[in-house]
Amino acid sequence: DNHDNQRGHGGGGGVLTHKNPREYKAATAFMLAHPYGFPRLMSSFAFTSSDQGPPHSGPGIAHVMHNGNNCDNGWVCEHRWRQIYNMVAFRNVAGSEPLKNWWSGMDYQIAFSRGSKAFIAFNLEGNDLNTHLQTGLPQGTYCDVITGNL
Repeated sequence: DNHDNQRGHGGGGGVLTHKNPREYKAATAFMLAHPYGFPRLMSSFAFTSSDQGPPHSGPGIAHVMHNGNNCDNGWVCEHRWRQIYNMVAFRNVAGSEPLKNWWSGMDYQIAFSRGSKAFIAFNLEGNDLNTHLQTGLPQGTYCDVITGNL
C-alpha cells in the first residue's frame, strides 16, 4: 500500500491497509518471511477524508509523537507494531536462506522454512492448526516471533 492507494487514489480495487490490522499484519509477515524481492514497509497516518494530509503542528511541519513503540498525534506507524518489527528481525536472521519445507493445508493455512534458520506458519482459518510440520530447524526451543512468546 501507499498513501495514495490507501485513500482510493490510483490502483484498482480494495487495498489492504492498517485499518484491517489482523490481515495487514499477516500479509506483512508473509512479505517479510518470503525471500522474494525487496520488501517495503508502510508508515501511515490516520485519516477520515481521502484528501486529508498528514497530521501537523504548523504550516508544513509534520510531527510524529512517540509513546514507547507507538505513535501519537494521528500517526499510525505500522513499522513500530511489535508483529512487524519482529518480522523484520526474522527476515534478517533468515538472510539469503532459500524457501524450503513448503506446506499448505486448508484454504488459508501455509507454512515454510527459510533453510535451517527460520520457520513460519500462517493459519487464517477459523480453527486451530494442529498438525506435525517439517520445520527444517535444528532441535531446540523456539519462540513465537510474532507475539514474542515461547
